[in-house]
Amino acid sequence: MLYCAPYFPYEDLAEPHLGLCNSIVQAIKDLGYTAPTPIQKKAIPIILSGKDLIATAQTGTGKTAAFVLPVLEIFNKERKLRGKRIRALILTPTRELSIQVAANITEYSKLKFPRNSSSDHA
Repeated sequence: MLYCAPYFPYEDLAEPHLGLCNSIVQAIKDLGYTAPTPIQKKAIPIILSGKDLIATAQTGTGKTAAFVLPVLEIFNKERKLRGKRIRALILTPTRELSIQVAANITEYSKLKFPRNSSSDHA
């Protein structure tokens, strides 16, 4: 099981708490993010609460990060759920958008999460 440090907001940006763990926030800052976009501010807490969400926003507003980052957070918290692998299904309207989303997911999936040494042996 993975362990993420306690939650904190984008402290130097005075942004509201989004519910992403310390490691994810630092990793996305390392990727060049400076502040969550409006769609991310609204979507991330909703997705983390387990609710369904349908949202629209203009191109380039951070929609992919708005749904991928909370999914990674959930994967990080619940690596295994009752012995079943956690999965996500992401649908896109075009092949080109699928390729773009897949590339973003690959980039975000490279985020490093600290391991909880006590659970590494479980």
